[in-house]
Amino acid sequence: MSKSSEDAVVILLASGLSTRFENGDKLLANLNGKLVLEHVIETFSRVNARKLVVIGVEQNDRQYLFENTDWEVLKNTLPELGQGSSVALAINHLNQDNPLKVLVCLADMPFIPVEHYQKLLASPVAASTVTFTKSENYVGPPALFPESSLSFLGNLSGDEGARKTLPPETHIQFIELENHQVLDIDTIEDLHKLNN
Repeated sequence: MSKSSEDAVVILLASGLSTRFENGDKLLANLNGKLVLEHVIETFSRVNARKLVVIGVEQNDRQYLFENTDWEVLKNTLPELGQGSSVALAINHLNQDNPLKVLVCLADMPFIPVEHYQKLLASPVAASTVTFTKSENYVGPPALFPESSLSFLGNLSGDEGARKTLPPETHIQFIELENHQVLDIDTIEDLHKLNN
């Protein structure tokens, strides 16, 4: 793959175990006529970047949704280790390619508009500068990390998020969204509130 096509890589974290969701797999739950994960895949179909999704090794129904798409599927054999370990797995998979930036996203946030992902990917790349999504009540992924952050991301472990463990010299900036756009789905109650 040429360097130009490796300028940006999207990493979608979709290996969570849905432990707080009382009725099956939250990513395969019906949200306004489509599966939660289908909403996210559809949004990203309009994003021009290499795409890598991390799923659990036994999450075959999730994997099926990525067939015949432009997503590369990476299987996490130990999804129970948490989000940090999934990020590290993806980064270490990409190490030889040295992308200029990576956009880390969560699969349970189906209301983030494509324009927000595009705006994040278009953000200028500066060493030690990380761009997070922010609303009145939220700061977190989707988040854009420069190439200089890859070694740090590659050493994440457990369920730790990158924001709380960033090196002290990191400069943080934000791109804002409305509160309703950053809603995620963790429980059946969340899903019921969001279904129209």
